[in-house]
Amino acid sequence: MKFKEFRSDCNFIDVLINKWLKENPSVKVMDVNYTANNFGSHVLVSYEE
Repeated sequence: MKFKEFRSDCNFIDVLINKWLKENPSVKVMDVNYTANNFGSHVLVSYEE
Protein backbone atom coordinates (compact mmCIF):
# COMPACT_ATOMS: atom_id res chain seq x y z
CA MET A 1 0.00 0.00 0.00
CA LYS A 2 1.21 3.49 -0.85
CA PHE A 3 0.26 6.91 0.46
CA LYS A 4 -0.23 10.31 -1.15
CA GLU A 5 -0.53 13.45 0.93
CA PHE A 6 -2.37 16.60 -0.10
CA ARG A 7 -2.25 19.91 1.76
CA SER A 8 -4.01 23.11 0.87
CA ASP A 9 -4.67 26.44 2.52
CA CYS A 10 -7.70 27.03 0.32
CA ASN A 11 -10.98 25.22 -0.31
CA PHE A 12 -9.90 23.52 -3.54
CA ILE A 13 -8.19 20.39 -2.21
CA ASP A 14 -10.69 18.27 -4.15
CA VAL A 15 -9.34 19.80 -7.38
CA LEU A 16 -5.83 18.65 -6.46
CA ILE A 17 -7.03 15.13 -5.70
CA ASN A 18 -9.09 14.88 -8.89
CA LYS A 19 -6.13 16.07 -10.97
CA TRP A 20 -3.87 13.44 -9.37
CA LEU A 21 -6.46 10.71 -9.99
CA LYS A 22 -6.78 11.70 -13.66
CA GLU A 23 -3.00 11.61 -14.03
CA ASN A 24 -2.86 8.16 -12.37
CA PRO A 25 -5.77 6.12 -13.77
CA SER A 26 -4.36 2.82 -12.46
CA VAL A 27 -4.69 3.95 -8.83
CA LYS A 28 -7.14 2.04 -6.65
CA VAL A 29 -8.03 4.18 -3.62
CA MET A 30 -8.26 2.14 -0.43
CA ASP A 31 -8.87 4.83 2.20
CA VAL A 32 -9.08 8.61 2.57
CA ASN A 33 -8.35 10.51 5.79
CA TYR A 34 -9.39 14.16 5.81
CA THR A 35 -8.78 16.84 8.41
CA ALA A 36 -9.32 20.58 8.30
CA ASN A 37 -8.93 23.59 10.54
CA ASN A 38 -8.80 27.38 10.22
CA PHE A 39 -5.46 27.17 8.40
CA GLY A 40 -6.30 24.66 5.66
CA SER A 41 -7.03 21.07 4.74
CA HIS A 42 -5.00 17.88 4.86
CA VAL A 43 -5.82 14.64 3.05
CA LEU A 44 -3.96 11.35 3.22
CA VAL A 45 -4.94 8.87 0.51
CA SER A 46 -4.03 5.19 0.87
CA TYR A 47 -3.88 3.46 -2.49
CA GLU A 48 -2.62 0.55 -4.57
CA GLU A 49 -1.49 0.60 -8.18
